[in-house]
Amino acid sequence: MIIICCILALIVCAFILIAYLIKISCYEKVEAQILYTYTKSYIRPGSKAHFIKYEYYFNGEKYQTEKQIFIKSGKKWGDIVYIRCNPQSPEEIEDTAMVQTCYFLMSFLCLIIFLLIKKPSHR
Repeated sequence: MIIICCILALIVCAFILIAYLIKISCYEKVEAQILYTYTKSYIRPGSKAHFIKYEYYFNGEKYQTEKQIFIKSGKKWGDIVYIRCNPQSPEEIEDTAMVQTCYFLMSFLCLIIFLLIKKPSHR
């Protein structure tokens, strides 16, 4: 029963990831400058989220937006990076945290499925 649940969760996660990758396939790569990064702490002890604010130009107009990131180290004020923005709504940028979470979850589920399949049955 557990293996069926893992397979179903893997399929759902794959569909979510594929749908998102199709959605962002039309996004355009732009050069952005990091304005600042910050960490937000939550009520639960040890619960933190890292955010980064970007400034970039698209079609001659300046935009600023922020997004959540997993790892803050290595990202500092003034750095120039490439991000992907939605040409119909340039303030919307690619959510790399969601993509990374899906990849991680799918890898974890594949590992669990593999271990459940390889587990010797004692009947």
